[in-house]
Amino acid sequence: MRESLESSGRGRAWATPLALGLMPAVAGAFALLAPHVQLSDGWLDFVTFFAPTAAAFAGLTIGSLAVPSRQVVLGVLGVAAASLAAIAFAGAYSMVLALVVGACLVAIGWGIGLPIGRRVQHPGHLLPACALAAGVDIASVFSESGPTAAIVESKRALAVLALPFPVLGTDDVVPTLGAGDLVFVGVLLGVAAKHGISRFRTYVAAMVGVLLAGLASALLEAAVPALPAIGLAALVGIPQARAVPPRDRKVATVAVVAAATLALATALSRLVANDGSIGNH
Repeated sequence: MRESLESSGRGRAWATPLALGLMPAVAGAFALLAPHVQLSDGWLDFVTFFAPTAAAFAGLTIGSLAVPSRQVVLGVLGVAAASLAAIAFAGAYSMVLALVVGACLVAIGWGIGLPIGRRVQHPGHLLPACALAAGVDIASVFSESGPTAAIVESKRALAVLALPFPVLGTDDVVPTLGAGDLVFVGVLLGVAAKHGISRFRTYVAAMVGVLLAGLASALLEAAVPALPAIGLAALVGIPQARAVPPRDRKVATVAVVAAATLALATALSRLVANDGSIGNH
């Protein structure tokens, strides 16, 4: 099966440049349109969130059609990592650099997520993977010492680790999806590619998850991690992801319990911290 996947994937060499070029092409088009388009606040927020998500996930979906050589993957990842490091070190910000960052982040999702997904031996292994990703993401966002919380506090880190996108009607660029979200969606699509699961269904599930997280964030007026919603949508929308092999069910149960414990501990820690800060006032 692996050999047939690789032989069919390498016959679609066009998929790789299209996958890596789609995000900067869409962002560039929006940058050109931005000065000439005015939207109401509600539609502006929706388009600014939906468009980069749809383009980035579409790029990853197209990328899952091909299986490039290891040398190509490592080369692309090396260029992307070096470019992001240079931009972060320079601390320079511009529309052109935002397009470069967007291309690099999609390349990282493509070069890390898809290969990992293609190595997953059974689609049912996605259930514990989704649970662990959700638990880690919740801790990362809501823990004061979490990586995501630290990134959000650093303008320089946020500029190269969150997908930037132009805001219509302005000259602004805002961060949207994080690099981890792109890698995880890449894993989902890699699993779909290997096990004959509909890529379109996987794409729709990922989009639904992100939109649910965005809606929750808008309603709560607070940061909401995307991976729990993406994982939940994937498990609901992809029946194969819920079919854990009998031999792996104990490990899957441990993973789910560990993820739930981590999320609960983070929530309790945050509540205690908030109560303490309120009491001090």
